[in-house]
Amino acid sequence: IVEDEHTDACGTIAIERVFTEKEINSISGGATLFFRTRNNKVKVFVNSKEVYSFGYYGKKYVGSESGMASHFIRLDKIPGNKKVHIGFSPSFESDKFVQKIITPTIYFGTKFACMKSFLTDCLPNFILSLLILIVGLSGLTIAIGFWLSKREYVRDSFYWSFFVIVFGIGFLIETGILDFFTHNALGYNFFSQNLL
Repeated sequence: IVEDEHTDACGTIAIERVFTEKEINSISGGATLFFRTRNNKVKVFVNSKEVYSFGYYGKKYVGSESGMASHFIRLDKIPGNKKVHIGFSPSFESDKFVQKIITPTIYFGTKFACMKSFLTDCLPNFILSLLILIVGLSGLTIAIGFWLSKREYVRDSFYWSFFVIVFGIGFLIETGILDFFTHNALGYNFFSQNLL
């Protein structure tokens, strides 16, 4: 949906697009913008009026990262065209580390259509993560089976299986599908960053 994208001197990325009244009103379930960000603050303006803000919480005492976050912005049916301006800026500032902002994929449609498109895009990574988990769980089951049968304790297989399971969970978290099953994005982002 990007019509105009520019970056200012502070590293803030701004995306603008004008939606016609016909585009907005043609979506029967209500027009929605959907995108995911990682460690970004977000502000959304419609016709120069702020309609959404994320990450501007004031002073934080512990941690300044927001982790992965999903954003749904409803575009109300009002007469006339809508100029949508989305600004992304780093959620933390550091002299030692410069955070690069990556422009997210932005979905437009009903909330259901946006979720469906996003999940379709994530499906290959999700399946690969599940296969990694299955391999890890299978290896762990075989290692425990050998250990319980007293035939042989396959210590290396046990550790490799556990290692594969941990990476499978980390990759599963990174697919973004868990956003729809839990609302603790910061928690599973912390878990994923410590795993990977």
